[in-house]
Amino acid sequence: MKKIYFFAALAATLAMAGCSNEDFVNPTDPTNPTLGEGIVTIGLTNTTTRAARPLGSSAAANNVNSVKLVVLKDNSGTYSEDTNVKIDGDNDMVISWTAPTGEAPSENGHKTYKDVKLTGLTKSAKYKIVAYGYNAEDAGGAAAFTATATSSDAAVFEVGSSAAFTPEEIFAGTSNEFTTDAEGNATTSVQVTMDRQVAGLLAYLTGIPTKLVGTNGTLETVGKVVVYANAKSSGITFPSTLDFNGKDCTTARTALLTFDMSTIATNYVTDATAQEDAKYTFNTINDNTVTATGTVNQAAKPYASEYTNVPGDLTLKENSIFGACFVLPYDAHKDSQTLTIELQNGTGTALKTLNVTTTNAPSVSGNVAGTKAYDIRRNNFYSIGKKLATDNTDGDEEDDDEENPDPDDEDNPIDVSEENEIVLLINDSWDVLHDMGIE
Repeated sequence: MKKIYFFAALAATLAMAGCSNEDFVNPTDPTNPTLGEGIVTIGLTNTTTRAARPLGSSAAANNVNSVKLVVLKDNSGTYSEDTNVKIDGDNDMVISWTAPTGEAPSENGHKTYKDVKLTGLTKSAKYKIVAYGYNAEDAGGAAAFTATATSSDAAVFEVGSSAAFTPEEIFAGTSNEFTTDAEGNATTSVQVTMDRQVAGLLAYLTGIPTKLVGTNGTLETVGKVVVYANAKSSGITFPSTLDFNGKDCTTARTALLTFDMSTIATNYVTDATAQEDAKYTFNTINDNTVTATGTVNQAAKPYASEYTNVPGDLTLKENSIFGACFVLPYDAHKDSQTLTIELQNGTGTALKTLNVTTTNAPSVSGNVAGTKAYDIRRNNFYSIGKKLATDNTDGDEEDDDEENPDPDDEDNPIDVSEENEIVLLINDSWDVLHDMGIE
């Protein structure tokens, strides 16, 4: 599982257990820390310097550029925010983070670090730290959401419908309890492990039929391809290590990704009887640039209408369509088919419904592995079709054998006109990567 780590050292030195043998020393005075001061050392794994976090594959990545720290102090058994503790010179408690290009983490677990001084710690007190990371328009700037404390000890926060929250990637975690000594320095090192608080999904499809027999027995034009979920959350609570950290979840079916053939297919015609082709064709995408292949929708990119934050280097296989998004986890198990794909006519009536299946569904009451009710769970990635790398179709992310890439890494968009074998992949950037099939 790929995570973001925060290491808080509120003492003169900090030994980073399990990471390195280096000591991180208080730069203010290595031998005698100032009363009530300490150092927070931030370690960030698998960063990217992109200004946004566009989803172009299931590959490990994050684009956290701002980190909010909330320092909680024990008051007679109840924790509450200690507003007297500050990041030195910063009243907002938001840390700017951008990994230098030369120090960017790699797949072998390399991490970069940033030291931040805290001031205002009380002597002989108990503390813990909540940290959450996100992408802001400006590094170190305000989040696109407002986190609200939901528990009596202020250690759990929420974003939801009241904040008009749009699903985005958030990492969050809570430290262990630590104490300060008579000098106001922490007596133990403190670690905050930040887990991804949302889920991810992509749909990579091909073989889209131009027409199907409708309910009235006549051929109808396939107007849209829509990926549906069986429930929808309006927000999340965090930090959480639970599978289900969604809030205000309803069981109403909701569209996650919509592909409109009238705007993206290069051989679209409204009248099914005038359509000479059995399958739709689409412009090929290389580095997010159109390679035109048809006469209709000449400049169109084959993306879902909701897919607006697209990587600049996205490359797709010929005649495929693609979309991806972050999804809010459910609040509990929903005992029904989790994801479906509908091929619809121009008025939204289903001409064909495909159940999206997986072989590694977690076992819960009424849902054994291999069933269709697998739910949307925190830090799981749901991949309908296989795409391991954004910028190529052979999956050779590391370029270690560019001339002979591993064929198992090659893009494999799901052909909706055929049955497909379901292949399970495990990606350590997520708890579970579901490489999903349809039936």
